[in-house]
Amino acid sequence: LSNDVLGLAVQNLSANIPGIWEVLIDSTWMIVNASRCNPLLLFPGTQLRFRPFPNFAKMDGLASVMFRAWDNGNNDSFCDSFDENGKLLDTSSYSKETNITTISIRYLNRAPTFTGFLPIFKEIPEDITKPENIGYSMRELLANISVDLDDEELGTAIVAMDNLLGEWEISSNNQPYNWLPINNLSITDENTVLNNSSSRIRLV
Repeated sequence: LSNDVLGLAVQNLSANIPGIWEVLIDSTWMIVNASRCNPLLLFPGTQLRFRPFPNFAKMDGLASVMFRAWDNGNNDSFCDSFDENGKLLDTSSYSKETNITTISIRYLNRAPTFTGFLPIFKEIPEDITKPENIGYSMRELLANISVDLDDEELGTAIVAMDNLLGEWEISSNNQPYNWLPINNLSITDENTVLNNSSSRIRLV
């Protein structure tokens, strides 16, 4: 009921994905913690943030802050603010009620990139038989030429092809391979042929 300017006494900082809580102090972000007995006391205007560890969880997350109002009074431990009957003292600097606010964290996938090199197909004889021609796995073709900052296993998205020297085929299963002509699949800017890392491609 006084005219004190209210701050926050944060008693719990939590998140369901890995990360750290920080407070801005003199232009520097400092790692902080909070507990019931020793709340994190935040003056009006103090900035608090949750900084998730990048690429760790690879999922959307939720962080929450549980707090009480604080009148900027004495900094006694919250657990020392009770009488012998366990009732919060009327002279306490902390509100009897608690509140919780939450922050949603959205996982952002980042596009893979090429290192600048091109995949190399080894030479094959023009009269190679189909059983002998097992082609290449996407994992082989992408090895050492592509990078994914999210550390995902990479596949390919075929958006165009050259059939002047033969017909391209893909197989999405392990041996025995089930080869399917890519010509029979519709390839447009909106409809690419997606292949995981274990898929194989060959020219026949």
